[in-house]
Amino acid sequence: MKKCALLTIIIASILTACNTTPGSGNRNNDKFIENNRSCTLQLDTASNNSPKYECNISIKAIESDNKERMDKINNSIIATIFGSENGDLAATVDTFMANIRSDYYDLLPEYLNEKHINENAPWFNFSYDLKTNVEYGRNGTIIYEIYNYTYNGGAHPHTMYTYINFNPESGNEIYLTDIFKEGYEEYLCNRLTDALADKIGATSRKDIKEKGYLTFNDIYPTENFMMKKDSILFFYNAYDIAPYCMGTTTLGFTYDELSEIMK
Repeated sequence: MKKCALLTIIIASILTACNTTPGSGNRNNDKFIENNRSCTLQLDTASNNSPKYECNISIKAIESDNKERMDKINNSIIATIFGSENGDLAATVDTFMANIRSDYYDLLPEYLNEKHINENAPWFNFSYDLKTNVEYGRNGTIIYEIYNYTYNGGAHPHTMYTYINFNPESGNEIYLTDIFKEGYEEYLCNRLTDALADKIGATSRKDIKEKGYLTFNDIYPTENFMMKKDSILFFYNAYDIAPYCMGTTTLGFTYDELSEIMK
């Protein structure tokens, strides 16, 4: 089709970069390979000032002699990032980027209607940036960090941090129920509330709300956490427990501080 000629697509093929440095705590000598993909979508080739969609993806995937363990970790990574059960990273990224192209191209008629007002209308300049990182925490725990920046023409971009903790031997994801004793929730909620109050200088739960936190949601033990070597950190992204302007909230404890509920 004729319409497709209006969309310029420049795509860099997915590639395998150098191995990540094993790092302290890498007891299995794992290799995490960085897979990169980028594209620039030009909405209207008839205009040199046409809005664009810039997309950059960098995903670390594990290589291991233990295929079962390797597949568990990589499948969890793919499912967390893309919500896909495919298990094939390259194919999943292909599908994701094809959906980006399709969705962005759907905006072309709307843009052409508004082009006379602003040829480079900023609300049509989209961007997507995904980066990942790996470090090692308590007892060799594999900590997988996902950073995601998205701007789709709204009032502001959205940034999100997501963490997955993997058992270094089995490759299984580690959940709070694997760390804490049954019935831990109330105790941990109270500790998180106290930690938040200390962090923002609040003297009471009412004061916490007056400072803009927990206005719509009560605090909760989030599964978005990192099992560092000496402490456990809980991450709340924008809107989880506070409005966008507050950004990400991080609350942490040493393992000794939570010894009462630790397994």
